[in-house]
Amino acid sequence: ITDLRVTGTIPSDLSGLFVRNGSNTKADTEPLHWFLGDGMVHGVRIADGTLTALTADAADDDDPTAHPTRQAVVWSSDRDAGGGPRHALYEMDLATGAVTRLTAGDADDRRALWSPDGTTLAFLRSSNVSHQELLIIGPDGRERRLSGAASVSINSFGWTSDSRTILYAGGVSGTNRIWRAGLGGDAPVPAGFTITTEACNYYDAHNKQYPPELKAQADEAMRHVPVIVLTSST
Repeated sequence: ITDLRVTGTIPSDLSGLFVRNGSNTKADTEPLHWFLGDGMVHGVRIADGTLTALTADAADDDDPTAHPTRQAVVWSSDRDAGGGPRHALYEMDLATGAVTRLTAGDADDRRALWSPDGTTLAFLRSSNVSHQELLIIGPDGRERRLSGAASVSINSFGWTSDSRTILYAGGVSGTNRIWRAGLGGDAPVPAGFTITTEACNYYDAHNKQYPPELKAQADEAMRHVPVIVLTSST
């Protein structure tokens, strides 16, 4: 943590946290651009008329997210990967500057996002470049993969305002759909059914025509499943 030089005067009643991604000027690698080279979490804490930088080392830091109710920030970093590509999640206590590693293992953990009530941390984990799963760390500190996420490569996600449900975009046979994953209570994960790859192969082989029995089978399945996905495309 480094105090930054201030030109002018910061109002004493201005207090808060600003975080963003950017180039890592401490890294020895080229190019110095976070799209192609190492990145850094440029975090600035404003309090008592001063600016404080949060990270200033040669690690590749990314995806900062501030806790909604307490003074803490979580981000992804390869600081313990020995120069490898894998990122883990870390949390910094802004009051003390103490850093805690939240996830471990050989997977790549990124894109963390706190629930609005601050009790649960959701993030994306990839074990290879083509598949990402959605996981959460609950109030007990234990990781859990959300039901229904294992077969879908997830691209993005967001919380509902009640912190009980996550909506996420995921790819199925090359097509993105919007899915709902409940954490319990009043927002259960709905049951579903699968349209298999055979239907996709038929569509491609028959001039973009669906199998003749598909609509009737899908309509019958939908009668038993009020909600499967929120959007769908072919």
